[in-house]
Amino acid sequence: DLVRSRGLGDVYKRQGINAEYGGRVRIALAMKGIEYEYHAINLLKAEQKSDDYSTHNPSKQIPTLVLPDGTNLCQSLAILEYLDEVFPDREPLLPRGNGPEDAVKRARVRHISEIVNSFIQPLQNPRIPKLVYPDSPDKALQFAADFIREGFQSIEKVLANTAGRFAVGDQVTIADLCLVPQVYNAHRHKVDMSEFPIILRVTDNASQLPAFQNSHPSKQPDATEH
Repeated sequence: DLVRSRGLGDVYKRQGINAEYGGRVRIALAMKGIEYEYHAINLLKAEQKSDDYSTHNPSKQIPTLVLPDGTNLCQSLAILEYLDEVFPDREPLLPRGNGPEDAVKRARVRHISEIVNSFIQPLQNPRIPKLVYPDSPDKALQFAADFIREGFQSIEKVLANTAGRFAVGDQVTIADLCLVPQVYNAHRHKVDMSEFPIILRVTDNASQLPAFQNSHPSKQPDATEH
């Protein structure tokens, strides 16, 4: 999905049902109060592989943020940190402070985010399960669900030591922006979330906030029924 952001140029990002990485950027833009136009990149039609899109993102992945000067920023976590650096006074996405304890909190945020981004996300994406089980959609779905569950087991243990109202303390951070869309996808994969009460609690709290509600996949122009 292409999002044209006032003052930021173009943001390409998938707003479809499976794309948590697009959801992360949507939430951040909403939290930062950045207005944007929305244009869809349909992954099911492989539009991310088009010549036009690949000029912005050679990896042919989503999302991509195109700045007013034509600079392309790719990968959702890099975009989130960019937005936080450029708009530091608008709902900070990382804990502030110069002390050692503040640095530890930021490391915890990145730790949780990377479990979602680097462990769960690549293995649940349809391409990998379909490669492993090309002739069995049910087994492919279970393959993805198993890795979501394994990642959540790790995150649940981390949150036992970090969570307040949200994933790390009482401030919404990038960790929450990663977790909320991932929980949405876990439900789609029929993961039993009763095993993860802390994840459920902190994501339920975040999901009550307007930025998260307005960024929900069902609220997007290309929302589909599943």
